[in-house]
Amino acid sequence: MVLSVAKQLERAGAKSHLKELKKAKKALFAQRAGRELYEFEGVKYRPDELVNVTRFSPASARPLTGLVPKVAESKRIAKIEARPTVFKGKANTVTSAQQAKNKLIIDTLEEMDTKSLQRLTIKEMENHPKIGRNASGARKKILRDRVGAEKAAKLQLGRPYKLYDEMDNPVSTSQFAKQFDTLSEENSIKMSALFRAIDAFTDKGVYSIPNLRDQIGRTIYYGKVDGIPEDAVIEHIIRQMDNSEWGKLISKRAKQNPEIARAIEAGILK
Repeated sequence: MVLSVAKQLERAGAKSHLKELKKAKKALFAQRAGRELYEFEGVKYRPDELVNVTRFSPASARPLTGLVPKVAESKRIAKIEARPTVFKGKANTVTSAQQAKNKLIIDTLEEMDTKSLQRLTIKEMENHPKIGRNASGARKKILRDRVGAEKAAKLQLGRPYKLYDEMDNPVSTSQFAKQFDTLSEENSIKMSALFRAIDAFTDKGVYSIPNLRDQIGRTIYYGKVDGIPEDAVIEHIIRQMDNSEWGKLISKRAKQNPEIARAIEAGILK
């Protein structure tokens, strides 16, 4: 519906009148507030001289909110800040003997080559005559200084296998892992190539041999039990392996699961 010009002017005038009434009411309240005085400890204050604060009431066991003079609140805060800080806890001081022990631990770790330092387990630290405790923090700092923070964060600490041969390959005591020692030279070369291909997809410091040696050895073992020729078993394993997916899975197992990572570092999990 289209309103007439007279109606539109009448409505506009009503809106303008209402706006003026609200403005006058607001000014009246402000004027009244300026005349009101509040008494605090025998002294009267204007509203603009007060501040809203919250205090805990022991009587009601809950916080209460109210107005107090800004001057009184400023004095209260200044008094609190002027109080001397008293530390009631036990002082965390390091004795000269502890400093000497810490230096001995760091010197002992720094004397190790990077590979030995990386494979050092918590149990070996605790049993070491010059270390005698878990020094993982110091070990990580030394590795960061040597290889950089980014590479050190990806290193697999501890030893997935307790024994390594002269070529730095892991030696497992599992009967399944021992199946690799019985392979022909040709099949042994094929399996080494398979592990290297998987390692191309793992994080730095994470290797497929210690993670897959037992599983693949189990396949070889039962293949022989079933009378399947060794060459056929090896070819079947190579065809079934998805190098990319296994590389990602091994990295996830070693790096993203904190419980497994701690177990590997402690030398508990292989």
